[in-house]
Parts: sequence; C-alpha cells; structure tokens
Amino acid sequence: MIAFALVMHHPRSRFHRLTAFMPERDLRHALARHQESGGRHRHGRYSTRSVFGVAGVVTDNSINQDDRTRCPKPPKRKQEKTPTATATLRPLATTCIDLNQTTGIAVRATYGLASGVQCQRLDGGGIGVQAIVDGGFIDAVDVWGYVEQGVEVCFPQAGELLFLDARTMPRAIAPLAATVVNGMTCGAIETPGSIVLMPQS
Repeated sequence: MIAFALVMHHPRSRFHRLTAFMPERDLRHALARHQESGGRHRHGRYSTRSVFGVAGVVTDNSINQDDRTRCPKPPKRKQEKTPTATATLRPLATTCIDLNQTTGIAVRATYGLASGVQCQRLDGGGIGVQAIVDGGFIDAVDVWGYVEQGVEVCFPQAGELLFLDARTMPRAIAPLAATVVNGMTCGAIETPGSIVLMPQS
C-alpha cells in the first residue's frame, strides 16, 4: 500500500523532518496551494515523498536548492613542464686514439700513440682563458705524458695556433707555428701543454 507524506526541508539543516501524514486527496490540495504560493514556506520548503510498505522505504522526489545552483568543478589541467634549454657541448675525447677515431683531429707521436703520450679535447672551461674563449676558438687539445719525443696535432679546419705551456702557472700563451698537411692545420710540440686553434685574423 502506498501512502503520501508532506515533508519539510529545514533551511538550517540537511535533515528532512516529516511533518504530517494525510490522505492522498488532502495531500493533493496541500500541494496545489503550495505550488500557488511559489513553493516557499516561512520555515522552509515542501516536497513530496512516497513511502512504500511498513518498512518505511522512502524515495525522495525533491530537488535540493543547493544542487540546482551548485556549479560543477572545472576539470583540473595537467601542468605542462616547460622544456629547459641545454647547452650543446662538443664531445671530449680522453685519449689520443679517441681523437683520431671520433673527432677528425689527427695526432701523431714519434714512437706511436701507445708510447705514453696522453691527449684530451678541451672545451672553454678546460682552456681556462676567457680571452681565448671570447676570441671564438675553434678547437683545442691538451697533451701531456711522454711529449718530449715530439707530438703533432692536426685540425681539419683552417686557422691559427696558440700554445698554452703547462710548465708555468698560469699557463704562458704563445703563438705556435702552423703547417698545412693534407688540408689540415698542424702544430708540433715537445713540451706538455694545450694547442688551441683560433680563427684566422
């Protein structure tokens, strides 16, 4: 058996208070008067509920005022990571053989590269002289170990050579005589230090 109930929603509470049960005919009249008055009451708002069976299972057909006025939350935007710029560094070969095989730079020693001579390609930080870096150096190689036998370093680009003598601190800078061998700019040394290829002036 289905009965109808008149329910009041108190504006100061989320709970519904059942105010009265009445026959269906009286309830319809009450609802008509309620609709004519604009659906408001000085103590709250009325709506209908259907009560099924003795167990009192209630189905709420009302629409909460807050549900009608509440705006849906906008979807969260995923924060895109701003890509950061990374400096492109020239590969730094760590042996004379690496230089010959991977960089285009040619290194020759009187008794061969396995005789104890050591090489490393340098970047601006490895050169350590701001004037050379600002001058736009093209390439640089540091040579140490058994250099007294005579070591020749050749660069594939054209330019002028500087020698940074490792026997002094800071390293003394001096021009180094350059020769062109098979289209490469070459310089020979017999003391440890750095050979730097600079643009032609």
